[in-house]
Amino acid sequence: MKEDGSLNRIEAQTLVIVGQADWICPVAEAERIHQGIRNSRLVVLDKSGHFPWIETPEQFFAEILRFAK
Repeated sequence: MKEDGSLNRIEAQTLVIVGQADWICPVAEAERIHQGIRNSRLVVLDKSGHFPWIETPEQFFAEILRFAK
């Protein structure tokens, strides 16, 4: 993908969250993004799809808070 070369220029700590059942941005794509960003953390939410803040809000927001600390 064209953007792959730019991912390694991101220096900010980055949280990548993906739902296990997300068919729009599947886990493999989130893993590619995670691998391209040095300071990133990948979280896969097992019981979620493309809208984890709606489908598993407790888990989603817990990960956001954990990352922000």
